[in-house]
Amino acid sequence: MTKGELKIRFGKYSLEVIVKGITTDKRNLSEIDKSITERLYYLDFSRRYQENPRYKKVSFDNYIEDQFSIRPGTYREKVRAYIHFDEDAVELGVGIITKIKKKCGVVKIPTVLNQIKAKDKKLKRPISRVQIEEIIRENSKPEKEKPMQIDWHSRYEAEHKELNQERRENKAKDEQIIRLKQGNKQLRNENIKLKARVKELERLREFERVVKPFFISAKKELLVA
Repeated sequence: MTKGELKIRFGKYSLEVIVKGITTDKRNLSEIDKSITERLYYLDFSRRYQENPRYKKVSFDNYIEDQFSIRPGTYREKVRAYIHFDEDAVELGVGIITKIKKKCGVVKIPTVLNQIKAKDKKLKRPISRVQIEEIIRENSKPEKEKPMQIDWHSRYEAEHKELNQERRENKAKDEQIIRLKQGNKQLRNENIKLKARVKELERLREFERVVKPFFISAKKELLVA
């Protein structure tokens, strides 16, 4: 339906009439949803859905997913709401019942619903979602301290990175030690050569010291002659 068609259809009505129609249809949808849930719940506990040969050996969860595309979790939430708190579920919605259960616990659902209805009676207009949320919050269970979550993957990655860094550093140190050892060996060899050279020089000096007088004497004799 186009915007123009919608304008023709609803433009002649006042806001109050349009809103009232939405409220009525919304309640009708809740009533229909409640009726569907009641039928499903009957098939569930009676196991009559297995009369269909196709589902004779199938669980009810698989049955409603395959037959009606209804998720088992959604179905159970609706059963809790419509079977145990039918009128409140129709008025407030399944979502509110589910939220009370999660925030306050199953035992406190009747207490919270009674507080919501009592508050609604005191007001001149229907209770708002904000006011309902406030009542739920006042009855909520104390939040448990969440255990410290350890990101093992990140921790492993960090330790692995650190280990690799240590390995690289150790490898560099080992290479440096090898270079130093090689340098020390070279220095020792150079030192040995230097000592040998010094000894050779000392031997030559000694030889020169012993032989030199003979050369001088011989030179003088040559000059006299």
